[in-house]
Amino acid sequence: MAGLFEQLPKKGEIWEHTKTGGRYEIEGSTFNTLTDQVDVSYIPLYACEYSRFNRQLLRHPKAFMSKNEDGTPRFSRVEFPTPM
Repeated sequence: MAGLFEQLPKKGEIWEHTKTGGRYEIEGSTFNTLTDQVDVSYIPLYACEYSRFNRQLLRHPKAFMSKNEDGTPRFSRVEFPTPM
């Protein structure tokens, strides 16, 4: 289980939707008392009607850790080069 939590989005990270290329900055996570699930809040880094989104991390079918129909991850963490 610890390995799963290491893979989850963390505050300040940038994640990219693998099909659309849309990027999102992770704002943080919250505990949803109505669903007893952890949600992630993120900000779209593109022109959008909404300023923020929330998603259940583990139960929602379109959550960050879900897969596309071809088995590839729905979202991927954007890795930036380390400054020298």
